[in-house]
Amino acid sequence: MAENEFDTPDALTLTESLNERLPSNQLAEYSLLIALFGSADAWDEYGILVKPAWFMDPNHRIVFEEMRAAAKRGEPLTPFSVATHIRDRFSDSKHPAVELAIGLHGVEPIDDIRHHLILVQDYHDRRALIGALSAASKDARELTGENINDVIERIHQRIDKSSEGRLTVEDIAKSSAPALIQPVIEELEYIKKHGEARNYLDTGFKGLNDLSWGGFRPGHLIVLAGRPGMGKTSFALNLCDNVLHSDDQEMTVLFFTLEQRTEEIMFKMLSATSGVPFGKLKTTRLNETEQKSLDIAVQNIEFYSNFIVMNPDGLSITSMIHAVKQIKRLKGRLDLVCVDYVGLMQPEESKRVQSRTLEIQEITRGLKNLANQEEVPILALAQLNRNADSRTDQRPRLSDLRDSGSIEQDADMVTMLHREESDRNDPNYNKVKLMVTKNRHGPLGVINLEFIEEITEFREIDERSEPLPDQ
Repeated sequence: MAENEFDTPDALTLTESLNERLPSNQLAEYSLLIALFGSADAWDEYGILVKPAWFMDPNHRIVFEEMRAAAKRGEPLTPFSVATHIRDRFSDSKHPAVELAIGLHGVEPIDDIRHHLILVQDYHDRRALIGALSAASKDARELTGENINDVIERIHQRIDKSSEGRLTVEDIAKSSAPALIQPVIEELEYIKKHGEARNYLDTGFKGLNDLSWGGFRPGHLIVLAGRPGMGKTSFALNLCDNVLHSDDQEMTVLFFTLEQRTEEIMFKMLSATSGVPFGKLKTTRLNETEQKSLDIAVQNIEFYSNFIVMNPDGLSITSMIHAVKQIKRLKGRLDLVCVDYVGLMQPEESKRVQSRTLEIQEITRGLKNLANQEEVPILALAQLNRNADSRTDQRPRLSDLRDSGSIEQDADMVTMLHREESDRNDPNYNKVKLMVTKNRHGPLGVINLEFIEEITEFREIDERSEPLPDQ
């Protein structure tokens, strides 16, 4: 919607608007215009936050549009200069907006501009929400052969759009340099006092915690890449299990599995938790010790009510956003989101293109935005292409990420699982390297792991990381 358009998203028709008597506050709109004319400081601090669509009265909106245009040209804001521009715009010296602007001359200035700004925005958002809900109600009534889940998804999108871009004075205050520097000061003081970085989300792998300077942080997008069969899903599940046990409080983890069914995910968790080989779980050949370990593991997992595993059909960023918001609302917190894997996510219907590279670009950007907005770390699994197969040094590189370089660009950290080609009888067959090949907030390095394939569990061989070799 263009800023100078009055209609709100999915706006009601004129007849519906009259019947609904859309909420507005003419006095607040008028008072806001008075306050903005009051001083240059008022415009510089608050004028940039206001949008023309906020004004229900069309004449109020026209006056504000001309005020904003004059401010962009660097002209002084006076009722007479604005009235002149309105007259020229409509070639009408008696236009109601001209008279309105002139009438603002000499009016007593209003001090509490924040109060009126918030009032005007709130009334606008209420009207937008009414329009969205009205359209949603119409969709629900007229539903015929369409899938009800698609309708619900569209309703969610309309409601989200009705408050899209809502920016308040408080948002600006929280984004100011003094507010932003405070957590930085606190972290520096913590490092000075304890000799190490503050602990964030404990991954359960000390080497990874050290390289990420205290664990995964809210708002970060972490990519775990590897060739098929390297154990990406198992490593992600091990990490999720570690997170669930890493704090006295009840941690909440949301795991999207797009490649494997939820039953397979739980089989892997049971194997790692019980120590019973994955291949034996589906047989009746468990000995007494194994059966006892399995029974205990099942009992323990029954308490994992904060580990939510979803196997959606065609996961998109929008549907992922709704799931994340719902889990946060129901559980009261969300500590980690994992997606297995990025290559199987779907673009939005409106953004489907011929190039899968461009689609992945939209998806990874959406993942990073979601991590920031919901202040939760997102662990996204990704595939590597076969470029390394043709190189003498087959260690993976950032350029090996399949489908798009945007995965590298949007990620805060890129990790890669790598195992040298060897025979299963080789004593080093289970040795795996977790290579941190990109790290915006810490050093690069290599963590040495052992993959116990029978029980799908990764263990650190050495808690200290090694430098990343030159490639």
